[in-house]
Order: sequence, then C-alpha cells, then structure tokens
Amino acid sequence: AESVNLTHAGVAQDVKPRSMFIDVTIHSMSLSLRGRTENDGIALVRAVRTSVHMVTRPKEEKLSTTISLQELVCVDERASAIGRSERDLVSQDSTVGNDDHLFV
Repeated sequence: AESVNLTHAGVAQDVKPRSMFIDVTIHSMSLSLRGRTENDGIALVRAVRTSVHMVTRPKEEKLSTTISLQELVCVDERASAIGRSERDLVSQDSTVGNDDHLFV
C-alpha cells in the first residue's frame, strides 16, 4: 500500500523524484577562511575559470559532483605566516609551465 502525502489543504500530493543536472561556471572565485574573529585569517583560496557539475539521481540514491579549479592559489593568512617570502600553500601558475590539469 502506498502512502499518500497530503498538503496543508488536504489535497493529495504526487511526488515524482527526478534526476537533476546543475552546471555552474564561475569566472573568478575567492574564499577567505577565518578563525573565531574576522581579523583571524587562516587561508585565502582563489581561482579563475571554476566549474561545478552536479548530478542527483534520487531513484539510485546518488549524488555526484565534479569541481574544476584553474589557476588555483591558496595563501597562508595566519598571523605566524606574515612576513614570510613564500606564503602560498598551493599555487598553479600556467605562465611558468605547470601542468594545467594538476588541480582538475
């Protein structure tokens, strides 16, 4: 026996789960990770040409996400890192010949 979902007005609700596909392209992205206060920096992550592809398949109970970040840079913003000559934790600079697919 199937259960019938009723709305607040007592009307039967027919729910048909469907697959959903979402593609998002972000031309410039920046994420600042902070500690307990706004001035307590941890790291800054930025990238250009970011793409997110998400697929949900409710009947298979599947959710998959693919994220591509190009020219990814992650900078150490902790107080202990201030003054260091190299604060990049991760850096993908395509102008110096790094593999473009390193972080894809």
